[in-house]
Amino acid sequence: MASTINSQNKQETLYQKAYTGPHATFAKIFLRPGINFDYLEEVASDLLSSEKEYGEKYTIDTGFRIFLLFLNVSMAKLATRELSTIEKIIWVRTLLRVFEKQAFLGFVSVGGLLKGYQLHKANQQRRIFGELISEVEDVFMEGLDKILDQYCALDSSDDVTDTIAFLCGRCLSFIPTRRLRHLKQKANLLGIITIVIVSSPRTFQEGQFIGDITKEIESQQEIKWTKEFQSYKNLQTLSKQALFAEMGPISRAVGKLVKVIEREDLINPLYQINNFAHNLYLLWEKCPLSQVKEELMNDETKKATPLLWLVFKTILFTITMIFKAIVDNSLVKGGYCDTEGEKLDMLLTFSYTYFITIRFDLYGFSVYKEIFHTILNQLMETPSFCNEILNMLKHIEVNNPMAENRIIFYFLVAEQIMKVLEDSIVERELLPTLCLYLTDNSNLYLFESAHSTVLAIYITQKSISKDFSSYYSNLLLEGYPAYLSIEQLRAAYTTMIKSLSETDDALVWYCLENLLDKIESLPTSSNLELSEQQSTTTETNNNETRENPESDSSSINLNVSEKDVVSTALYLQRGHLLLTLIDQVGTVNLIFLETLLSKIKSLISLESNGIAKSALQKALFDVLSKNLDYTKKDAGVKWWLNEGREITNEIQA
Repeated sequence: MASTINSQNKQETLYQKAYTGPHATFAKIFLRPGINFDYLEEVASDLLSSEKEYGEKYTIDTGFRIFLLFLNVSMAKLATRELSTIEKIIWVRTLLRVFEKQAFLGFVSVGGLLKGYQLHKANQQRRIFGELISEVEDVFMEGLDKILDQYCALDSSDDVTDTIAFLCGRCLSFIPTRRLRHLKQKANLLGIITIVIVSSPRTFQEGQFIGDITKEIESQQEIKWTKEFQSYKNLQTLSKQALFAEMGPISRAVGKLVKVIEREDLINPLYQINNFAHNLYLLWEKCPLSQVKEELMNDETKKATPLLWLVFKTILFTITMIFKAIVDNSLVKGGYCDTEGEKLDMLLTFSYTYFITIRFDLYGFSVYKEIFHTILNQLMETPSFCNEILNMLKHIEVNNPMAENRIIFYFLVAEQIMKVLEDSIVERELLPTLCLYLTDNSNLYLFESAHSTVLAIYITQKSISKDFSSYYSNLLLEGYPAYLSIEQLRAAYTTMIKSLSETDDALVWYCLENLLDKIESLPTSSNLELSEQQSTTTETNNNETRENPESDSSSINLNVSEKDVVSTALYLQRGHLLLTLIDQVGTVNLIFLETLLSKIKSLISLESNGIAKSALQKALFDVLSKNLDYTKKDAGVKWWLNEGREITNEIQA
């Protein structure tokens, strides 16, 4: 039956005249031209009576059969030209009378009829058949209210609640919002669908599938999980469930309900989702697979894990689409779901599921990134809540592979909201954690996000940035090439100096002197050393052709790319630091400009003539011509005309 539903997903917009699905014999009767409507009513009643009703061991497969039957016959009947409009109206109303007299299967039948109608008129105007679709929608919503009131107040079976979620996923999103407001059991329905999403055996099972994997792996002598394991086969069965494939439509149905409920009705569903995410995180943290890097897994395990990540990604997509509806609603004037508490709950949920998100990228995928930034932008309007977010860092255990993912998430959050964070919170809660990861790039995402967050501290000019500058400047200067790339070194040092230039000139010169001392501690390059370095570099770059520094002592072409300038300058032992020093010409204040340029000139002059030295000249020329603001432009040009050309003359000589 699940395969039938999945097949229907692909073909539901195109009716097959020779219907061969469930109850095909009844379909022929329902589609018979000129059928007597009393007979139609009798046949429909007999069909539903022959199936198991609620309370008589109703199964979801029973519901699927009925749903598919009436979906297909309604599409075909409404599309036929053999009946007049009035005959179609009578045909639909006859079936509605039958369905209203039935219990749960009557409601399922209305769902099939409504979905067929929605698909038939998907690209047409709503004004058809005397607003007949409104009548079908009314019967569907009345039936839904009745079912929720009578059955779901009790301890309903998974089959019943799963069927309700399935039908809502198929139909609810296409019912106009103005009409959906008439649904009386909106809050109850939202709660039931949420429970189905997070805990149904046919959906996410409260993450129990992870526990099953853990048990099987722990019974082995090694960390191994293959396609032969029962937990893998169970997960394979889960991924093929019809309801599992409906997570997208069901999450959109939740999004539609969000538009019509009261704010307080959202509190419990958000709590359920957050609780599920927390439980999922804890279960995965205990699973041996979470502690092993993928490249270290054996081949059989590597072949099995894609299925697990398919399930994980489905979970993340579902939660993200629900949160998108909540966030979008908060942007609408008069939206209910716009309190800081709800946004904090969503952020907390995202932190627990970040181990899935980071499989895509640092910011996941486009919709996720959009929601993430929207939530934070809104939270920044209430700084006290932003400070509360960082307090959560205290409860995360460091040096834990799983916890590192959550730490990355909170670094990303801190970077975005840094502007409104209290200085004391940054110093007390954030900076100590950041320092743990500034020199360790074994987890590249964690390393880069830590440095990005530190740079946000400088960009927003937090008070701690001044006291931190001595430590951070030394850390950066020692970092290349051990754990920093040349691009990272230059960007970080420039950001720091630019920030300090706006607040403390003394600190600026202190950091520049640190850089100068580091440069002077390294030897200048002789022609022989430069030639050897170039030979080695050329060999490691697959014999890429470069000019020999000794064969061309003229200036480097001023039209070459910055990338080529950098790679050429790096032939020099001091090259990376000289490039970093040259970058600061564009960031220091006018008072330091001439002094800094003179230092740069003397340091470049000490290098051996050749193309690498010319590259430094080109880098300096670019900064003076492109990166100076109006306060320094004239001084920079005058210096180059009077002093800078001496570097060119030295090279040409």
